[in-house]
Amino acid sequence: MDSASLTNANHHDVFHSRREHLNFIVNLTESMLASAEKEEWENLIDVETERRQHLEQFFATTTSADEVIWVKQAVERIIDIDKQVIQISEKSKQSLVKERNMLSKGQLVSKAYSQENTVPML
Repeated sequence: MDSASLTNANHHDVFHSRREHLNFIVNLTESMLASAEKEEWENLIDVETERRQHLEQFFATTTSADEVIWVKQAVERIIDIDKQVIQISEKSKQSLVKERNMLSKGQLVSKAYSQENTVPML
């Protein structure tokens, strides 16, 4: 499910069952993973905000004994996907830190070089 169809579904917020609502939450989580893989961080944040609201709505109602098994499976799936999103985010963060450090070193080298090659005014 792409983020456009997820957003359209959000406008209705009508779920025929709790299972359908939880499946929608899992789809939002999968959309977050897709955004992380594409390094679309702003979209990931937007979808995570929407997902959080849906999780709060879903768990505002007590889970019945009949629901426990499929709720547990969905929550485990959400946690697994979240771990992947975190791993991708951490790798991206590390990459950005390395890039920033290289740029900083380059600026320092450039500054030092330009100071060495400056002819003093007499």
